[in-house]
Amino acid sequence: PAHRYSTTGTFDVTLTVTTLSGCTNSITKAALIKVVASPVASITGAVSSCIPASFQLRGNWLNPDTSAITWRWNIDGQIFNVQNPPAINRTTADTVFIELILTNSSGCRDTVTDIAIARPLPNVFAGNDTTICRGSFATLNPSGGASYTWSPATNLSCTNCANPQASPVNTIQYTVTGTSPFGCSSRDSMIVRVKQPFTITASPGDTICIGDSYRMQASGAELYAWSPPSQLTSTNTPSTIATPTATTVYQVIGSDSLNCFRDTAFVPVVVYNYPTIGLRDT
Repeated sequence: PAHRYSTTGTFDVTLTVTTLSGCTNSITKAALIKVVASPVASITGAVSSCIPASFQLRGNWLNPDTSAITWRWNIDGQIFNVQNPPAINRTTADTVFIELILTNSSGCRDTVTDIAIARPLPNVFAGNDTTICRGSFATLNPSGGASYTWSPATNLSCTNCANPQASPVNTIQYTVTGTSPFGCSSRDSMIVRVKQPFTITASPGDTICIGDSYRMQASGAELYAWSPPSQLTSTNTPSTIATPTATTVYQVIGSDSLNCFRDTAFVPVVVYNYPTIGLRDT
């Protein structure tokens, strides 16, 4: 015979035998059957975390009684026979598969499984460094995150947006924190350089004799353009040598590499002819 017990406890069993003639006899075994509850287990600490991740797992016995309990963890093939195994550490993205078997002294058991996920950090790129003219702006273009936060807020159109407009008055470094859909974040920085107005200075000019040369020097700009170009050794360098045949006022225009700003200076070179000497008989 078979019987299914739906509650815990100890149960007597009685066997009654009856012959064809109607004779009967019974025997009872007191507390012959003991029904115990199966343990109910759960796992806490198996969560999703950003790398470097550390998971401290804990085993829980949800319906404790007087039974003796054994714990058996299988964590990615590693076996631990304790209630709380050592911490799981991951420095790279990984999924850790976890199994816990809880067994009581009667051999009843419960098996629960879970996973712990070490999430990767987003590969955040703030964008290439850029250069603007003072008074203009640059649109920042980060990548790698699902959301972004910028700092400092100086001269930014917004700080919690993907593409703020930056209009700094001086060169500045901006840092962006990019966050993944799982809440993991990393940072990167980029520089916005600002071209400033400038004033150029040039040689004061001189007086020379025809056929002589005069070195002219300019400073304060990145690029230079000298004119008129005739009788000059170079027209696009800070320094050039002029050999004019007549009095000439040279102009030098200084500019920056983005042509944001310009300034002009003038260098007068006065040219005198040599005197003509004649001899007269007396």
